[in-house]
Amino acid sequence: MAYHSENGRYFLGCRTNRAGGLEVVFEIADTKRMIFNVLNVAPSEPVINAILKSALESTNVLEFLIEKTQEQHITMELSAG
Repeated sequence: MAYHSENGRYFLGCRTNRAGGLEVVFEIADTKRMIFNVLNVAPSEPVINAILKSALESTNVLEFLIEKTQEQHITMELSAG
């Protein structure tokens, strides 16, 4: 699942890495990309879909994403690579 903001500036998506773990990708207008590894059990698709969509509608996408994943007990860490 992947989404762009209405203005096209932000991108949020989920993908499975080579080890089978879930990653959340955050990108700002092709200038900055951050990849977060989901450390605990992968959230259900409806939960993560709702978080990604809502984050793109907020004024601070990254802050909202982190806040809402924490509220849902989804543990993420910034990927080193």
